[in-house]
Amino acid sequence: MFILIDVDHFKQINDGRGHATGDQVLAKLGTLLKEQAGKSERAARWGGEEFVFAMSNTGPAQAAERAEALRQ
Repeated sequence: MFILIDVDHFKQINDGRGHATGDQVLAKLGTLLKEQAGKSERAARWGGEEFVFAMSNTGPAQAAERAEALRQ
């Protein structure tokens, strides 16, 4: 299962605070997602302000729960 994560309103960060700050936000989010990944999970930047969170041996209900936990 995969979770696609898109950072809401990211353009406002780049426009309001500059691209260097936006890059820092993306790097920190990538680090946070990797820290949250369990043994059978992987997190990676997908492109732009999107990330993908891959999970092995996970069904739809478990993936939905995991997505909500990550969102919070």
